Amino acid sequence: MKYITPFSENEKICRHFHISLQSGCDKTLQNMNRKYTTDEYRKAVERLRKAFGNPAITTDIITGFPGETDEDFEESLKFMKEISFSEVHVFPYSPRKGTKAAAMDCQIEKSVRENRAKLMIEEAKKLMVDITGSTVKIDSSEKLNNLYSIARRAKENGDSEKAAE
Repeated sequence: MKYITPFSENEKICRHFHISLQSGCDKTLQNMNRKYTTDEYRKAVERLRKAFGNPAITTDIITGFPGETDEDFEESLKFMKEISFSEVHVFPYSPRKGTKAAAMDCQIEKSVRENRAKLMIEEAKKLMVDITGSTVKIDSSEKLNNLYSIARRAKENGDSEKAAE
């Protein structure tokens, strides 16, 4: 917190943080060679929310990484809901020649990767409805993040009229 607090006190700092998650499943994160766990990620988000008063938190998630089981995908989906992101950028895994991941056994079929991405996107949209209390049509991610921050603060402060705007 000692590094976060000085920034949180500066009104010129944007209350929006994009923290790439990649997967909400520790096994998949390990297979991706990521150097963090979901618990570490969760704690970082909690510190930011505490210091900045519920800033917009956005992320990236990859579906269908080699070896990702249905259970791993469900775990990632559950974690996305738990964190309650402002916006989620979802991508189906795509093999890149020359990478370790492309050479891994247990590649996931393209149709499965794409279906998982579609489901993750649908659930992320439902999460936005849950947070704002209404379906919101927007033109850009910038508007979405501003709307999310306003709606979340209004909801927490019990101002349902402002949250529905």
